Amino acid sequence: MAKKGIGASFKIDSSLGVLTDVSTYLDGISGSSQPDELDGTTFQPNVAAPVKNIIAGLRTRGYSLTGKHSAAALTFFAAIEGLNDLHYEYGPEGTTVGLPKISGLCNCLSAAPPSASIAGIITFGVELRVTTQVVGTY
Repeated sequence: MAKKGIGASFKIDSSLGVLTDVSTYLDGISGSSQPDELDGTTFQPNVAAPVKNIIAGLRTRGYSLTGKHSAAALTFFAAIEGLNDLHYEYGPEGTTVGLPKISGLCNCLSAAPPSASIAGIITFGVELRVTTQVVGTY
């Protein structure tokens, strides 16, 4: 069954190490999981149509956060840019007991400065890379 994302929750450590709900700053949370592709192919003598054997290697997991600019959001994310081993907690459906919770540690690679245009709303983006991930429930 499809779910609306309007109730999503995202928490991450502040620069002081306090798990902080940043959901109200955000309008997008995009997860990613990209494995390295390793060539495990071996010689295939006398095979008319040899086949490559690609196996999954190291995996890079991350989150791209997007939102509407505010002074509070700018201050918060600028302070954690470049920090490692930040605790995070993601509730794609919210934080009600029994709903899925994804949590662990991440590194804040970048907190881009606000982007503005004459015809649009001022926005920002943050890139996180996951170092540990636990899937559970609230």
